[in-house]
Amino acid sequence: MPNAQFNLHHFPKQEDLAELLLENLAKEGAGSPFHKSTVLVRNQGMATWLRQRIAKQTGLAMLVDFPQPNSFLQGLIDEKSVQLDELKWPIYELLPRLIDRPEFEILKTYLSSSVTEIEASLKRYQLSSQIAALYDKYLLYRPEWITAWNAGESISAFSSHEAWQRILWQELTKNEIQHWSQKLLATEQLEIDSELPSALHVFGISNFAPIYVRFLYLLSQQIPVHIYWMNPVSIDEGYWEDAPTKRQWTMAEAFDESSILIEGNPLLASFGRMGREFVHTLYGGETGNTEIHNFQPQDTTHPTATNSLQQLQHSIFDRRPMSDDTSIDSSLAVHSCHTPLRELETLKDYLLQLAEKSPLDTGDVIVLCPDIASYAPSIEAVFGALQRQKEFYLPYRISDRSAPVNEPAIAAVAQLFDLNKKRFTNREALDLLSVPAIAEHLNLNEQDLGTIRQWVTQSGIRWGFDFKHIREIAPDCKDSTWTWRDGLDRLLLGYAMPCKELTLWRNILPYHDIEGSSTRLLGALCSFVEWCAAIRNQLRDKRSLEDWVAATKEWIDLGFSKSPDAQQSIQPLLQVLEKLHDQSSLIEETIPSDVFAEHLKDYLNDSSPAFGFLNGSITFCETKPMRAIPARVICLLGMNHDAFPRSTSDVQFDLTKDSRQAGDRSTRDDDCYFFLEAILSARENLYFSYVGTSIKDGEPRPPSTALQTLIDTTPGLAKAVVREKLHAYDPAYFLEVPSSHDAHLMQAAVTLGSTKESKEPRAEVSVTLDENPTHIDLDDFISGLTRSTSHFLRKSLQARRHYYDAPLEEDESLEINGLVGWGLKNQLLKSRHFDPAHESAWRQQGLIPSGEFGHLQLVKQLGSIESLIEDLPELEITPIDIKVNGIQITGNVPTHPDGRVLILSPSKAPKGRDLLQLWIYQILRTHASEQATGADHQHR
Repeated sequence: MPNAQFNLHHFPKQEDLAELLLENLAKEGAGSPFHKSTVLVRNQGMATWLRQRIAKQTGLAMLVDFPQPNSFLQGLIDEKSVQLDELKWPIYELLPRLIDRPEFEILKTYLSSSVTEIEASLKRYQLSSQIAALYDKYLLYRPEWITAWNAGESISAFSSHEAWQRILWQELTKNEIQHWSQKLLATEQLEIDSELPSALHVFGISNFAPIYVRFLYLLSQQIPVHIYWMNPVSIDEGYWEDAPTKRQWTMAEAFDESSILIEGNPLLASFGRMGREFVHTLYGGETGNTEIHNFQPQDTTHPTATNSLQQLQHSIFDRRPMSDDTSIDSSLAVHSCHTPLRELETLKDYLLQLAEKSPLDTGDVIVLCPDIASYAPSIEAVFGALQRQKEFYLPYRISDRSAPVNEPAIAAVAQLFDLNKKRFTNREALDLLSVPAIAEHLNLNEQDLGTIRQWVTQSGIRWGFDFKHIREIAPDCKDSTWTWRDGLDRLLLGYAMPCKELTLWRNILPYHDIEGSSTRLLGALCSFVEWCAAIRNQLRDKRSLEDWVAATKEWIDLGFSKSPDAQQSIQPLLQVLEKLHDQSSLIEETIPSDVFAEHLKDYLNDSSPAFGFLNGSITFCETKPMRAIPARVICLLGMNHDAFPRSTSDVQFDLTKDSRQAGDRSTRDDDCYFFLEAILSARENLYFSYVGTSIKDGEPRPPSTALQTLIDTTPGLAKAVVREKLHAYDPAYFLEVPSSHDAHLMQAAVTLGSTKESKEPRAEVSVTLDENPTHIDLDDFISGLTRSTSHFLRKSLQARRHYYDAPLEEDESLEINGLVGWGLKNQLLKSRHFDPAHESAWRQQGLIPSGEFGHLQLVKQLGSIESLIEDLPELEITPIDIKVNGIQITGNVPTHPDGRVLILSPSKAPKGRDLLQLWIYQILRTHASEQATGADHQHR
């Protein structure tokens, strides 16, 4: 095929390739100001980088399209190609019809192990998803297999899995399923009816399925096709398909084969398989029948390396090991930390140190990690809004977070689908109610949510919508006092008829601490629980895909705020629902809610928002393949042994596992080649960090195998690994050459490292009273002496709320612990009255277990308190009104009829505060009556 205009431009630096692309685009559009060019890219990150390069050079980036391969190809080939989702639902419906055939016995065994019908449906959906993904893989990487199956032929060389996969595919093709790969295999010349661009430029793609390469080659017969590839090797015209593999390099080290060890580069051997196979595929694979015009700059020399990073890169360019006398400087850094949070704190200090040496534009920094969702909280903590007030603030953006993780409102919708599987505990309900879009819809602020939390806790609500819900989970249960239905009855009754504590009305305990002004909050809580209960009832039924989409939209409409911010946060979900609605024609069978929820979650997890990349701030993103974007500083975090490179999760019945071919994708190979490209893309600094020390026992942990290979093959790098301290305020960071820039941390380090002062935790608080008090209530006076800390917080600091919210009790009471028992006894001593109705009231408050078991525990706890109450005489009150140092103290002192001061306590023995209170009462009473009176302390 000598007339093919199939051009390969390759060089180790992406900037040089971009300059060449811009030159070709300028030549291409020289004749018309309205000429539109087409540049094929793998992801939007590369498209953004190219737009910025174009705008920087020409002043404006316009009339350049950046499509991705699949969409561009299908737009040109007039062929209705089946999509992954168009395979999933037909497979879901076909499996029950084919499952009894002998070839499907292994699938039947898997599906029949389900306990419930819903579980079986969910397993069938998950299996259908895996089979659909597998067929999609075959269509791209083994299209000849599909051709054979379409012709009724089998692939005899494979396992028994081939039989059922072939039969299932042949059943699918009865629905006239087509794919563009079959058309490409059957033709030697493309027939394209749509308008072609004047040329096609392929940029930043380092791996193509062979069928894509065939498409580009056939297209090159009609228009020029230019491939711009970042080739790690610059010598020998960039050819390195014959470079040693990792296995060959390992064997050479074992048997001291000096030719390989001297001439090759270990990083190319370890990480370069995907690049070698890409070259192999471009040149026609095993047949080698593709003619490709190879363009490489004539001058392949590089400026003299001035730092260790450049020395590392040049050794890769020249396919040779690094020199043994290489010295490691700050351009190449590896840090071992205890936690992801410490990784981020260390990274921030590192960037600030770079900024001290030379001006640093935050847009020149790219930070990548394997799992951005797990690092996002630490990123927010170290670089987030709370840091804006500090002198050194580094702006940042987080990209690649999937919709459920990024938006609480979308995550809340996913939680709604779990209502029929969960107990609807108080914690689950309040977490859902706290979602901003839901709270805003009910007109609830943070203070309102705190009040509702207090109501829920004190009214004894634990879990379950109602008694019917309880019986579904625990069929033998005979009580439901801890459910939301019973708890709301107590709250509503307390609002309707305020009463004293422990007073029942028709065996219901009204919640006494609720006011008329709380109508709005109580109505919002009732509406919320009713909304959740209605959704739970809807989740019981099977529905069509279209009906589930409509139901989800209805839930959003009834339960989420209509404000612009809330609607914007939920917009990605609404877009996904529209896509699912378009699929409704693919399946006639009704599906349970679990299947629809799983399908919705799959879509949401794949819908990462395409913004926040290269916007002038530090870019935090995931380690995705083919993201070789040059940057002044590239940082790779989370290089842990169990996180990177990611393992390939092929399904057991994947037929390609036993017949690997050049160009086959694998997650591990993608990550390894990404690691190599990241090394080559850093221009001034390359930074790595990993969790290298256990926070539990201090034991060392190994880094990623990729990072360990770099350390082992780079002379001097092992000694340059920095072992970070456990805390950012360790005094070591503020000694001779400080490495931290946080003044607050330095103050903490000074305190921690001080030997002259006590190392006990301390706090310095200065409180200035507006004016000296002239009157003190006796109870406040006693509280200030017997409970001085809490009194100081409440009175002087006006701290009305707890420092933290105590964990909610999500289960019904199973025992009466000591603290609760003490409180019950104290209530009886104060009221001096025990009524059998008290037991029901305490049970409704969630203080004691239900049934006879709870009664027995209550009897055991109270002991002889009942008889003590009967023996207590009527207390008398002695008023106190005295003046001490100009301060008036007023109150009442309880006394025995015989004149003795008396206090009651449920403790087994008098506490120190009891004796102090008794002593103060005695002094005040003596001072008031000017006579001595004996004192006693009666307790049980």
